[in-house]
Amino acid sequence: MTYLQVLQSWTQVVYNLFGILGFFALFVYIFTYVVYRKQLSLATMARCIDRFRKDFIYLGEEKDPDIRKVFEYLDFVNEELFYFENGYVPYFAMLEWIDGMIDMMPIIQNRKVVNMDHCIKSIVEKALLAKFKRILIAFSLRGVYDFKNIYEKRIQSERTRLAEEILKNLGVSKPFLRI
Repeated sequence: MTYLQVLQSWTQVVYNLFGILGFFALFVYIFTYVVYRKQLSLATMARCIDRFRKDFIYLGEEKDPDIRKVFEYLDFVNEELFYFENGYVPYFAMLEWIDGMIDMMPIIQNRKVVNMDHCIKSIVEKALLAKFKRILIAFSLRGVYDFKNIYEKRIQSERTRLAEEILKNLGVSKPFLRI
């Protein structure tokens, strides 16, 4: 074997070794990224759930809630919608949370609130949504819905369809893979 052949074989070994290390590094990066995203999602969800339970769980049941508390709730919903837009919360959790928001937030269709009997009235009466463009965009609908099925009969498929449109208004679509 000549010196050139030995050098070529060692070069090939080193080349293959770097290829294997590169593949392994890519695998570790993807694994780390997925784990980090899941931890971020869990931390975000835990924080939002704790805050909702602590500050807003009974807000929808109050006859005449304090306007500051309503404004704080709108700010909280706006923050959650931001998390949805940026993928910090898994899609199926987003659907669940929006299902709860449907019972408290005004839903707008053709520039009119269509669920006045099922939302926090002071949001509409005091025009609080004007300060929250993201919420206004999300809860402005184009689809046709049977609100009797949504509120009185509580038919889940209709509520989910409504929640999916709200997410679509935010630019969030159903994921291809569930990672």
